[in-house]
Amino acid sequence: MSYEIAQAILTAAFNIVSISGISYVAIAFIISAIRHWQQSAVDADMDSPNPQQVEQIQDDNAPIGRVQTAKPVINDMCQIVPFARSQPKQTIEDYSTWSVAELRLLLNRRGISWRNVHGKGKHMRKAEMLNVLAELDARKTLAA
Repeated sequence: MSYEIAQAILTAAFNIVSISGISYVAIAFIISAIRHWQQSAVDADMDSPNPQQVEQIQDDNAPIGRVQTAKPVINDMCQIVPFARSQPKQTIEDYSTWSVAELRLLLNRRGISWRNVHGKGKHMRKAEMLNVLAELDARKTLAA
């Protein structure tokens, strides 16, 4: 009789330990998957700027002196009125409102390295990125 009780207790303990181990592995996997998903979302955000910033970045990367053509418009009297060709704006952008991720993306597009500037894992700071972009914009306006 005592043998059967001891066997039942050991069987119950074994089942509890087995279920706990399987639960631990399942929960660890779920937590790992969630962290990976969140990190990939952060990486995707770093690679693409806000939709409002896309137009500014694309205009900023346009070659200086490039003539943009516009499509003609039909006015109220059904006459075709062509737009005059205009030079792109030569204003200096205020990058201080941009996030670090957007600044890094812009620096990547301009071919400027911002990673590991101060040693391994020590990237360029926002103030340094703003200084570099200000210098580049100043050179652009002088060249124009």
